[in-house]
Amino acid sequence: MIFLIHGEESFFSHQQLSDTKKRFLIKNPDGYNLSIFDCSEECDLEKIFSSFHGSSLFSSKVKLTILKDFFSADSKLKDALFSFLMDNNLGKNQSSHVIFFESKDVSKNVFYKKIKSISSETKSIKTSLFQIEKWATEKFQNNQIQATPQQIKILIQEVGNDLWKLDGEIEKLISWMAFQNSATLGQEDLSSVAPAGAKEDNIFNTVEAIANSNTSLALKLVSDHIEKQISPIYIFSMIAFQFRTLIKIKSAMNHNIPINALAKKTGLHPYTLQKSLRQLSKFSIEDLTSAFRKILEAETKIKSGKNPAEVLYDFVLKI
Repeated sequence: MIFLIHGEESFFSHQQLSDTKKRFLIKNPDGYNLSIFDCSEECDLEKIFSSFHGSSLFSSKVKLTILKDFFSADSKLKDALFSFLMDNNLGKNQSSHVIFFESKDVSKNVFYKKIKSISSETKSIKTSLFQIEKWATEKFQNNQIQATPQQIKILIQEVGNDLWKLDGEIEKLISWMAFQNSATLGQEDLSSVAPAGAKEDNIFNTVEAIANSNTSLALKLVSDHIEKQISPIYIFSMIAFQFRTLIKIKSAMNHNIPINALAKKTGLHPYTLQKSLRQLSKFSIEDLTSAFRKILEAETKIKSGKNPAEVLYDFVLKI
C-alpha cells in the first residue's frame, strides 16, 4: 500500500506523520519493521529497496517504510523507485506500507501524478482558521486545561499563523497553568504569557547570563522584569521552561538526531531552536541536571507559600 502526505502547512503534515508512526509502533513496539529515510540528506536506493525485503501478500507482519522529501531526488532515482514499486506490486501489498512524506505542496511535481496513480490515499494538508482553532482547543483539552473559544481566538490573533510558534506559546501556557495548579485559563494568564516577543527575548537573555555565570547581569535582568510588573512566578516558570527546552534538545542530540532534524523531532520553532543551540553549548549534561534539580526545589518553595520574588533571586544566585 502506498500513501502520500504533503501540503503547504508543515506543522500539521509532521503531526499527521507522527500520529501514523505512533499507531504503527503501538502494534509493533520493537520497531523492527519500521524504516525511515530522509531523502533531503541522503537517498540510498539500495537501502530503500532492502527495507521491502521479506514483504509478501501473505505475510502477517506489516512493514512500514517512510520516505521523507523523496520528490526532491534526482529524476533517475525517482524513475528507478517507481519501477521497483510497480514491478513488486507494492501499491496493492497489504503487508508493506510506503509513505511518501513531503514537507511542502508537491501537487505540481511531475512525479506526483505517477505516485498518485498507484497510491491508496493522498493527503494534501491545508489549513483554515477553523482547523487551527480546533487543534488549539484540543491541545488544551488534552492537557486538562479549559480555554474559551474567545481566548483561543485572541491567542491566534496575537501569535499569528505560524503554527510552530503557536504550539510553543501553548506549551508555555500549559507549563504556566501546571505551575499554578490551575485548570482554567484566565485572561491574566493569557496576557502574561502571550505573545512571546520581547518577553521571550528577555528570558533568553536571562538564561544566557546564567549560562555565562554572569550572576550580576542575571539578577539585573530579573529585577528589570519585576520593575516592569511582570510576575516573578511567570519569570521563574519561563526560565524553568527554557531549561526544560535545553534538556529536550540535549536528549534528542544524545540519540544522534541530526542538527537539521531537531526542529521536527523536538517540535520547537526553528528560531527558538537556533537560539537554544547557542546556549546549549555552554551547558554540560551535569549542569542541566543540576539546574533541573534546583528548579524543582524552587517550585516546591513557591508552592509552599514562600515569597516568589525572593525564591527567584535565590534561585539565580544558586544556579
